[in-house]
Amino acid sequence: MVTAARPVTPRPRLAVRLLGVLLPPGIRRRQRDEWAADLADLGPGERRRYLFWAAWTLPALWVAAGRRGLTSPAPAVGAADRGPATTAARVLLFALAWPALSWVLAVPVPLLFHDRLARLETPWTIPVQAVLVLGAYAMISGGIGLVFTFGLSAIAVGATHRARAPRHRGLVLLAGLIGVATAIVLAPHGWPNGPGAQHYAYPLAAVATVVFAFLARGLRGRTRAALVVAALIVAAVWLAQRSPTGQDLNAWFMD
Repeated sequence: MVTAARPVTPRPRLAVRLLGVLLPPGIRRRQRDEWAADLADLGPGERRRYLFWAAWTLPALWVAAGRRGLTSPAPAVGAADRGPATTAARVLLFALAWPALSWVLAVPVPLLFHDRLARLETPWTIPVQAVLVLGAYAMISGGIGLVFTFGLSAIAVGATHRARAPRHRGLVLLAGLIGVATAIVLAPHGWPNGPGAQHYAYPLAAVATVVFAFLARGLRGRTRAALVVAALIVAAVWLAQRSPTGQDLNAWFMD
């Protein structure tokens, strides 16, 4: 007697859809159906482990799809994506959004939701926690942290911005390495001043980002909007840090 497979609960079904978005279009539907069929025969605990290993195999699936020619061709790059303003915009977005959002997720959120977040403290979340803690330190340390995040941003953009020529990418990478090295050299001299040293660096960078978003040529509208939003988030976080509660949160985080 053949029994019907157990239906997939909404949570795994949503997880399968999210994983499917990260797949190449040529294999997305087939792989998603395969995952859903496997999950239908698993229990709740087994489903979580299955989804973790499914996410772990995403890079291998991309490689296999590329060998079979099932990945979609790279979209044509327009003039708006090739200008130096686009490179600068990407560096600004990462350098501002990462420390500001990291401060929110690593300082007030753990204090407010400590009991719930304690369940998520597993070896797989350690890299994410390290990235958030590093970004929060950069936000608290002010100017030196900003130089550090700009350096890392330039390294990331130089390594991934394939629309630019190799020489241009090399210059961006070099600028990023210089920024990171400069921040490391200056860190011992700036840190003794305590949290918030060079504390006007982030608001000045936010203002400069807004000006750049409105005046730079060759940027798409959504890029300009993202720059303004990132600048507003940085300004809001900087003001929150200056409040009595924010100062207490910083002291708790540093301890």
